[in-house]
Amino acid sequence: FVMQGIGCLPVVDDGKLVGIVTEIDMAMAYWSACKAGLLEGDVDPPVSEHMTADPKCVSMSTVVKEAIELIKKLGVRHLPVVDGPRLVGIVSDRDLRACYGEGRADKELIGSIMVPDPVVVREDETMGKVAEHMVSQRISSLPVVRGKHVVGIVTLADLNRDGWLDVILT
Repeated sequence: FVMQGIGCLPVVDDGKLVGIVTEIDMAMAYWSACKAGLLEGDVDPPVSEHMTADPKCVSMSTVVKEAIELIKKLGVRHLPVVDGPRLVGIVSDRDLRACYGEGRADKELIGSIMVPDPVVVREDETMGKVAEHMVSQRISSLPVVRGKHVVGIVTLADLNRDGWLDVILT
């Protein structure tokens, strides 16, 4: 469901709602499978194989309204924030919507609403490490860095690219 842009699904038993399964639940399942040794080798690949390379970034001086338009155009939910080539933050569609809802999107700058010094992952780390970060920090994307430079971004949707869930459920 994450691959289709759906953030959660209802869990129904005999027509009665008994809960929901979220993106973070899926990341937790992936991380648990990694810790239990169920996912090895190609099923827990390096981040470099699943990240979106060279993601579009914004600067701290980008106006929120411009970032909203960029997110819509690209169909993404997160934008790394850079100062020159150096990563300084990240902004999500949720951050942008909140600013827009408060009527500040036309003048507010990304630097004032971004999450500074975001949790990052290196391109040689495994997707299991990505899942661990996402679960422990309750986040849905991680900038991928080489030093302090953004080389990619990895999201919850990237965790199931190899069909790892099929491995767990069979």
